[in-house]
Amino acid sequence: MDIKKILLEHKRDVDRILEEFLEQELKLLSADERIDVLIDHARTIILSGGKRIRPIMMLYGYKAAGGQDDKALLRAAISIELIHSFLLMHDDVIDQDEIRHNTPTLHAFAARGIKRLHPAYDADHYGKSAAIVIGDVLYALGNKALFTSDFPPHVLIDVLTVMQDIVADTGVGEMQDVNFETQTDLTEKGIMSMYERKTARYTFEGPLRMGAVLAGDGSFMSDDIVSYTTSLGRAFQLQDDLLGVFGDQKKTGKSVGSDIAEGKMTVLMLHAYNHADQSNKKQLLQLVGKSDISAEEVCVVQDLLKRVGSYDYVRDYAQREVVSARAALAACTMDPGVFAFLDGLALHLEKREV
Repeated sequence: MDIKKILLEHKRDVDRILEEFLEQELKLLSADERIDVLIDHARTIILSGGKRIRPIMMLYGYKAAGGQDDKALLRAAISIELIHSFLLMHDDVIDQDEIRHNTPTLHAFAARGIKRLHPAYDADHYGKSAAIVIGDVLYALGNKALFTSDFPPHVLIDVLTVMQDIVADTGVGEMQDVNFETQTDLTEKGIMSMYERKTARYTFEGPLRMGAVLAGDGSFMSDDIVSYTTSLGRAFQLQDDLLGVFGDQKKTGKSVGSDIAEGKMTVLMLHAYNHADQSNKKQLLQLVGKSDISAEEVCVVQDLLKRVGSYDYVRDYAQREVVSARAALAACTMDPGVFAFLDGLALHLEKREV
């Protein structure tokens, strides 16, 4: 199975439906020029990139549970992509990221715009306010995309319940992540628990479950499938930690070194703090969390993470989680095409660069 080709084909389908939906809905939201500019930029961010892995997982949960109408499913599945965009818009404010999909984040774009118009105004506050509010608009559109899809009302209520559980769980995971920055007794187990909430359930388990519910058979989500999604989510986030420090910005679409500047506590960083000698640890403490860190200093941190073994540790950890995910999947009975996709996805994500 050519998993890259399949993912690209599904992504094109999702992008087309998403673009049509946004074109229709955003016209209805037109208010005044300044707000329209912000909403249009949000649209640009959404359509500029993204793997669309969540709606694709919904599609395969639907197929696995016997669903037949792929077109109707994908129209419903853009809901989780809009919810993802809402969460990312708020996450960019929390992480103080200025680039998303090689495009200025909403709060950065809004801050620059208001600074040109009103130099004396608090541009940072305006940008954050805009991102919070426009993010909430995307959340509402995500719900509307689901409500207006072609499924019976009782089924939509069931799947909406699953989606709200995902959002609530992700919010708790996000707050865990925020708290970690000031927590002195942080453990790897604690970070991995956050990864399960913030990534595994939201990216893999939840969308699969939503698709199965839309097909009318939520029983597809066996313990083994949940184990598969949990291990895959852990691997995905561990890879994300590596890409956040070592990735190519042209490929990831995100600022390399932003995790370092923010002082984000990941398994990668925790391992480094726990295994660095006093000299290296002192250097880490000086550079990690430095908001104006230079490109040269980012390179120093990258080199240090490799020298103390943290890069290899996280890479190997991610590979072990992929092995665990595939083993859990092998214990499942399902449609051969769905199995081939889910197994191929695990192998693909192990080597991802974006």
